[in-house]
Amino acid sequence: MASDEAGNVVLVWSSKGTHGFSDDSDDDLFSLRSANHGATWFPMEEMTVSDGYASTDTYPSIATDRRGRWLTLWSGASSESGTMISTDAGATWTTRSALSSWIPYYSDTYLVAGKNGTWLGTYVATGSPDRVYSMVSRYDLNGPSGDSDEDGIANGVETTADSDHDGTPNYLDADSDGDWMSDVDEGVADGDSDGLPNYLDTDSDNDGIADGIEVEMGTDPYDALEVPQVPLSGVPVVLILIAVIGFVTVAKLQMRRA
Repeated sequence: MASDEAGNVVLVWSSKGTHGFSDDSDDDLFSLRSANHGATWFPMEEMTVSDGYASTDTYPSIATDRRGRWLTLWSGASSESGTMISTDAGATWTTRSALSSWIPYYSDTYLVAGKNGTWLGTYVATGSPDRVYSMVSRYDLNGPSGDSDEDGIANGVETTADSDHDGTPNYLDADSDGDWMSDVDEGVADGDSDGLPNYLDTDSDNDGIADGIEVEMGTDPYDALEVPQVPLSGVPVVLILIAVIGFVTVAKLQMRRA
């Protein structure tokens, strides 16, 4: 189990039971998640049954860096550890990837999130009663060094997360949040002070209108006071709203005078 300060809680476990899902006769991973400190839970999800691997998946562990990235690690009968990454608190996961080419069969796994996108995974398995095998792996989510997409934001800052779920990791994506504005134009500032840099925030001024739409309509995506006016039968919606508000105000004043 792992949790963050926002109230997200994610449970991951291994089971041979179907739990209402299809059964492929080996152990697979399942997950539960909550977005309100465990008060309510989303439906259970099966994580690995149809991932193309025939091996048994056991002894999972999960951790979060509390910056929006979650990693689960497990071992299996194929002597290969598996990992998957989530950037939305367990709602979706990346395709399974191998972390280590060999670990002891059915190893207990322990996972800790480090700094700057690094994670530490440990595997421990008992051989004979007097012997314990262990191996440690270091996993780096930052991607290669440099600035692969040449957007002025280092790979280590953007990381291998895929914020807009388009299949391209942020460090290779010219528009990481998919709001029709390039990361070069948005940059790392936080226009609405919500904790998300503009290049990851689809609405940088928090006015309810996507940045790309504001640019297309000619308003400032970083100024919440600038709202696009959408014509309706030749009359801007903003003017219609002002007229309606004014009418209601006059009606209230007349009622009070009466």
